[in-house]
Amino acid sequence: MYDVQSVKYEALNFVPRTSYLKKNTMRHLLFFFTFCPFLLQAQKDSLTNTLDAAVCTAVVNPTSVRNAVYPVKVIDEKVIQQRAVNNLEELLAGETNFRLKSDLIIGSGLQIGGIGGENIKILVDGVPVIGRLNGNIDLSQIPLYNVKQVEIIQGSLSAIYGSNSAGGVINIITKKSQLKAFEAKINSLVESVNIQNHSLNLGYRYKKLLVQTGAAFYQFAGLPGDTLRAVSWKPKQQLSSNTTFKYYIDDAQQLTYTYNIFKEQLENLGEIKLPTKEYAYAFDDYYYTTRSDQNLNYQGAWRKFHLQSMLGFNHFHRLKEAYQTRTKQGTSTLLEIGQDTSTFAGLLSRTVASYQYSSKLNFQSGIEAYQESTNSLKIVDSSQQNKHFSNIADYAFFALAKIQLFNNQLVTLQPALRIAHNTKFKAPLMPSLNVLLRPSENWTIRASYAKGFRAPSLKELYFNFIDINHYIVGNQNIKAESTDNFILSPSYTVQNENRMWAIETQLFYNHIKDRITLAQYGGTNLRYTYFNVGNFKTKGINTSITYKEGSSLTLKGSFAYTGFYNSLRDKNPTLPTYIYSPEASAEANYTLPGTSLTINVLYRYLGALPNFNYDIISGSNGEGLISEYQLLNATITQSFWNNKLQIAVGGKNLFNVKNVNQTGNLGVGHGATGSSVPVNFGSSVFIKASVAL
Repeated sequence: MYDVQSVKYEALNFVPRTSYLKKNTMRHLLFFFTFCPFLLQAQKDSLTNTLDAAVCTAVVNPTSVRNAVYPVKVIDEKVIQQRAVNNLEELLAGETNFRLKSDLIIGSGLQIGGIGGENIKILVDGVPVIGRLNGNIDLSQIPLYNVKQVEIIQGSLSAIYGSNSAGGVINIITKKSQLKAFEAKINSLVESVNIQNHSLNLGYRYKKLLVQTGAAFYQFAGLPGDTLRAVSWKPKQQLSSNTTFKYYIDDAQQLTYTYNIFKEQLENLGEIKLPTKEYAYAFDDYYYTTRSDQNLNYQGAWRKFHLQSMLGFNHFHRLKEAYQTRTKQGTSTLLEIGQDTSTFAGLLSRTVASYQYSSKLNFQSGIEAYQESTNSLKIVDSSQQNKHFSNIADYAFFALAKIQLFNNQLVTLQPALRIAHNTKFKAPLMPSLNVLLRPSENWTIRASYAKGFRAPSLKELYFNFIDINHYIVGNQNIKAESTDNFILSPSYTVQNENRMWAIETQLFYNHIKDRITLAQYGGTNLRYTYFNVGNFKTKGINTSITYKEGSSLTLKGSFAYTGFYNSLRDKNPTLPTYIYSPEASAEANYTLPGTSLTINVLYRYLGALPNFNYDIISGSNGEGLISEYQLLNATITQSFWNNKLQIAVGGKNLFNVKNVNQTGNLGVGHGATGSSVPVNFGSSVFIKASVAL
């Protein structure tokens, strides 16, 4: 909602346009990045900073973690560096209460507290990310080379962010500030599973103008042991860039323009037919994805009044090209059947004003208009002149107040309400109430209720995908989802000058009415469409314990236990009402005394996960199970030249988990078989370097 960097430093960001690089060019860049030193900005790590990290998601004004009425999880740049992750998917894979699912063609999906897909809104500096495939944003397409921190709030935020946020919001805050007139930073990572990831960030400040730019290249060339053309993990190449111009009008006002572009090429080679014959052939698919995002942002602050206005435009384009390849001759023929193009565009206008009436009372109100459109041969909207085009828009007014009832900040209330008009569905009033209690210096108790709403997506309404292997169509008669979300989150913190330990527990309950799901309706023909299949409920507990000693030692442990409503019980009351899935994680980060050598170890346990499917013809529910598995990563980092050069080595997925067993007809996606689902490449080792000028 607000630019978090403006609270302390006034920041900025930049992104250059770029295209896919030639293979030889990338080899030269790899050589350069690998042997060029990287400068890391020194960051003061203190116990106070841990609790006072500024957050800007869903708050009246930028505030600290301890004063936010929502239980906000903040993953900062230091953690991103310590874990040596390549993208948002890898980062969230280390967080408890987060479940990732991999589709080897359309990317990864995410659940938070048992809710995922269309109900998780992902933002970059407050602007929604578009281009959902199978209901999910592919998290592997979100690089982290220019990210300051990631803010995560579980639970419905529909009152603030509207549709698609009933399960939670992930807001990626990019870097928008620098202290020196010129800064440069390079990162380079090479991983043994044929992964390379290189990035460059530059920043220049001249008087009132700040310009920042960056570019990154990521490549997965296929697993070293792959000898066949048709492989499970598909080779892919990504190129991204970002540019930001920030102009300080005066001490109270600033204008920022940001342009980001991302490109990906994914290669899906088929098995060779008639391999012993002269006319042996194979069917190959290539997927090209382009994301471009533009954001014009104005911020102004005058005494007790703050205004932010943004205009964002997002464009997503995905092209599939299918070829028949004569493998012995090395020639390919483009096939007319199998070509596909999908285009999505999102336009956001959002203005938010806040007013601090007194130390006990703050107000905020805003207006928002958002329109999403699509143009695809797989979209059939007969109401449009061009039946392959469709759009949906949402216009809203929202308001909230932050009220402190007593002088000692014992009780803080934040009621909120959103009034919206959707062009295709009737949007209900969306209220929420957050309560923050601080009965003592050590105790903090947060509680909330929120009403959620999700309009069906354009794909759920108008999708039409029929070929020899698929029969999936949209349903214009489905209804919008509504959600009730309850959260209770007590935390206890003890802190002195050198040590801090904290325990935080979150109890949650979600109830989605008229849940939209893809269901079989064609009997043996395996035809699918979207239906409202009644109620979906999850509940659970998530507990974390953190111990921190100075800047040298941090220990974190967490446990989650999530219950999924058992829809089979509707016809068989003897079955349990909920089926539970456990999770646990532990992370240790230790810097040896008197040195800059840091060791980071991250362990994650994911218990068996239930899944349900529904047959609309028979009215029957089916249940499946994805087996448990464990992950272990370790990193050793050493700094040189007064922290200007940093070298990290380590291993990922040291238990070598690749696929896990599944039962039931779950329809998990590309790469899944009847008995297993893909999880990871397998174990790997890596080396990473970083330097700043």
